[in-house]
Amino acid sequence: MSTVQEPPKRFSVINDGLYLIIVTALALYFVIGGIAWAVLTYEGKRMPEGLAATIATVGGGLLGVLSPTKKDA
Repeated sequence: MSTVQEPPKRFSVINDGLYLIIVTALALYFVIGGIAWAVLTYEGKRMPEGLAATIATVGGGLLGVLSPTKKDA
């Protein structure tokens, strides 16, 4: 017979709200950076290296926060 395992309990309700705020802020910053990059490209200007590094860092942070973690069996 197989038993159904319950999902692990949340550490705190506050963590869920904080997680949502952080992910939303990172996503918003990533979108704003992408729009800025598109505008600069459209106007024929070079994108500053700092902006490229910041967009890449924020994108990596989003991937790290949103990617599922491996659960121990």
